[in-house]
Amino acid sequence: MGISASPAPAVPSPAEPGDASAQPGLRSDTFDPQGPSLIVQADNLHYLRELPDGAFTVIYIDPPFNTGKKQTRRTLSSEASEKGDRTGFKGKSYSSTLQTLASYNDSFEDYWAFLAPRIEQAHRLLAQDGTLYLHLDWREVHYVKIMCDMIFGRENFINELIWAYDYGAKSTRRWPTKHDNILVYAKDHRSYYFNTAEVDREPYMAPGLVTEEKASRGKLPTDVWWHTIVSPTGKEKTGYPTQKPTGLLRRMIAASSRPGDWVLDFFAGSGSTGAAAAQLGRKFVCVDQNPPAIEVMAKRLNVDPVSFEAYRGVPRGASVLFTPKRTVGVRGGTSRDALTAASRHALKAVLETLTETTRPVEGASCKFVRHWSMDTVDRKMRVDGRNELRRQRQARAKARAARAAEAAASTADEVLQHRASRESL
Repeated sequence: MGISASPAPAVPSPAEPGDASAQPGLRSDTFDPQGPSLIVQADNLHYLRELPDGAFTVIYIDPPFNTGKKQTRRTLSSEASEKGDRTGFKGKSYSSTLQTLASYNDSFEDYWAFLAPRIEQAHRLLAQDGTLYLHLDWREVHYVKIMCDMIFGRENFINELIWAYDYGAKSTRRWPTKHDNILVYAKDHRSYYFNTAEVDREPYMAPGLVTEEKASRGKLPTDVWWHTIVSPTGKEKTGYPTQKPTGLLRRMIAASSRPGDWVLDFFAGSGSTGAAAAQLGRKFVCVDQNPPAIEVMAKRLNVDPVSFEAYRGVPRGASVLFTPKRTVGVRGGTSRDALTAASRHALKAVLETLTETTRPVEGASCKFVRHWSMDTVDRKMRVDGRNELRRQRQARAKARAARAAEAAASTADEVLQHRASRESL
């Protein structure tokens, strides 16, 4: 597509009195288009609402894949309309309305309600020549595409990229799932930036069928990308779960932005987006609320130590949420305080392992911002931590009761058998 200049980012107007978006401690200076790259610890939806329109040329997000236990699906109802968003039989126009369909167990009670407002913000934050890369898997991609068609417009859907890899366990009861889906949407399909000259090339599978010059140059990637996952023993590995390889992000960012452009990732995790952006000379904003993610990114992206003094770590009492999924051994009892202390020590060991494994990206630098929304997030973490400790205690109590009942039943059986043997004599 044609190359076009990014419009100057709009400056957000201050919140009006009584505006629901106005919050105590609101910091309108957290993002400066002329300032440094940022790591932001925040509830991403609250933070996104404060950012200026059209500030980012590339937005990449890798949201939760919704692989848990509760899910609400939605469907569409359509009715004829002169200016509808869908075209049907004989060119008739239809308007679509979201309808609740059914719910079943998964990790979000309503995945659409969780993701849709964030995608709406992504649409607002993209520059006119900007591109969204939305990383999903087979569970949600078809539902999310419908949502994105409604937010961006079907005409602005550019690609569905398939990231194919071959690593890890393989099912023997079905075809093994070894790919992720990346939806690509432009803010405006008529003017989005895409530079094929900057895209890394791949070797031809049959180099003998092309000229020697073409074979040496390689071919442009198609919409199927064969790329290994992050090597468990490689230099890039941080140990952070769900880490994506920098090579994937470099290809997207190089093709869809220019040096100096801004890149946004508001499910930043291990910071691969920031790492790729820094390597390519782009500025970045990486947003996450997870304390281990913040600590990994701070080291990987060379955070300014003065600004990082605002980081508060894991809220007291919430350490159990970030420790490995196993019972933490406690000497001297299983009280809430003892368990919290034990999980805090276990978390410290996990974080030390993560940061020891993480290597700083050469040339990367950024500042840290702790957003006001983290006060609410921290309170929820503390409550969730207490609930998790209570759940652990109850589970242990049930296990002890079950063992005691089993032992009592076994003893009763032995008594009956002994009595029967005596009577038989």
